[in-house]
This record gives sequence, C-alpha cells and structure tokens, in this order.
Amino acid sequence: MELIPVLDLLGGQAVHARRGARQKYRPVQSALLPGRAGDAIALARAYRTLLGATRCYVADLDAIQGWAPQLKLI
Repeated sequence: MELIPVLDLLGGQAVHARRGARQKYRPVQSALLPGRAGDAIALARAYRTLLGATRCYVADLDAIQGWAPQLKLI
C-alpha cells in the first residue's frame, strides 16, 4: 500500500483543513517538525525523508477560492 500525504496550502502555509471552514484553518503542527507550524516546504521534505513518500497531494486553497495561486510555493 502506498501512503500519499496531503498538503493543504492557504496563505503560504500548510494548514489543517477541517470541514470546509476555511476561516478556522490553522497552521499544521506536526510531530515530524516540532516548532515549525505551517512550514509547507519542510513538511513536504519530511514526508519524503522520514516517511518515504514519493508523491504528495497538494490542495491550493487560495486558488480554489479564486485568489492568486501559490505557484512559487508549489
């Protein structure tokens, strides 16, 4: 079985998305990166190096809402 981690991006950060209530989304706090809440790049790297993930599902919540896509981050 392959593990495909998810990164939900909002405002340049990885956020913990819950039930579509975007105004309540907060930066991800992961055991993989203590003290680095919301650091999307570091989290993606941790998925690869620590978990061996070779793919990641990325949801650009800014673009989904019609705002400027986070192309640089992605």
